[in-house]
Amino acid sequence: RILRAIRLATSLNFNIENKTLLAMVETMDGLKFISFERIREEFNGILLAKYPSRGISLLFQLGIMKFIAPKLMPTALFLQFNPHHDEDVLAHTLHVLDNTPSKLSLRLAALFHDTGKPYTFHMDERGIGHFYGHEEVSLSLMEESLTILRYDYKTIDTVGRLISKHMVSLNMKNEAKLKKLILTVGVENLEDLRLLQHADYASKPNKDEKRIIA
Repeated sequence: RILRAIRLATSLNFNIENKTLLAMVETMDGLKFISFERIREEFNGILLAKYPSRGISLLFQLGIMKFIAPKLMPTALFLQFNPHHDEDVLAHTLHVLDNTPSKLSLRLAALFHDTGKPYTFHMDERGIGHFYGHEEVSLSLMEESLTILRYDYKTIDTVGRLISKHMVSLNMKNEAKLKKLILTVGVENLEDLRLLQHADYASKPNKDEKRIIA
């Protein structure tokens, strides 16, 4: 009922009254006894809403996300110290989510695409944060999380292809590298990769016309 309330509030765009929120917090330990399949279905409903950020944000605020995908928790309030990002990782992720079409694999890729950043953070001598290889760590964290939630292999594979290549520009001029990218991502997933990159790019403060992603 807790996840159903959040799903309905997200889908129908209404607020949950304070007494109900308090009751949800007081009883959320009961989620430990709910099957992962049931949790997954309610979670999907939240992700596929018009503005999924409302539901995902509420899951974090109430502390419920730790029962669904604990690997996402470190993204909250994790500052990036990078000119391409003026928000913490979670806030950026929520914007990317809302900027992607309502398609499950695409929304899941948006949710997990930067999960690896807290684990790969490095600050250089100028005080600028970098996240080298974060896409591969994000891929691993996504696979672990979605496997626990009993997502099917095809969904996990598709989401993984999008996450692993979300930093690779589709505007590359090298024909051999472009062909390799197409083979890796799959022709059927190229449009979704473009949409993910566009959403990622649109959610950043400084937009470099020469490079879609940073």
